[in-house]
Amino acid sequence: MVMTDDGRQTREVALLRAVQRELPLLSTLLEEVSSHWQYEDGVYRFYHQSFKVYVLQDATLRVVDALTSLSPPGTLDARFLQIVADGTGKTFEPEHNRRWLRHGRNLQSSCGDASNDRSVAGPVAEIDVSREEVDPAWQVSRHELEAVLG
Repeated sequence: MVMTDDGRQTREVALLRAVQRELPLLSTLLEEVSSHWQYEDGVYRFYHQSFKVYVLQDATLRVVDALTSLSPPGTLDARFLQIVADGTGKTFEPEHNRRWLRHGRNLQSSCGDASNDRSVAGPVAEIDVSREEVDPAWQVSRHELEAVLG
């Protein structure tokens, strides 16, 4: 890693260590929210205008909780948090069927954005943070995480 005045290296190492520390949880969570009966079913439910798409809110919030545990409090990206807010805390009401895109799309979109980082649960457990150069797999994960973690 290249040292910079803004402490980027320190932040990168701290983020990598946090991901490594939480890797078992992140791997399990990624498997759960990416499963056929979670995200895929939610997409199916959205396109078939089913109220069952509302169950995606739980998966979204579980991913957000996991991401929050990786970063100092208050550092999640405001745009990401807005997407999450637009797609969580909702209760189905029959009149939502009349404006389905307005209601259902936010639920599906926020879950997709929250669980989109498929590479975090990748090979980061084996990365040696004491090395001068950081593994390219970590660089990809880091950039994706920093977009969310601010």
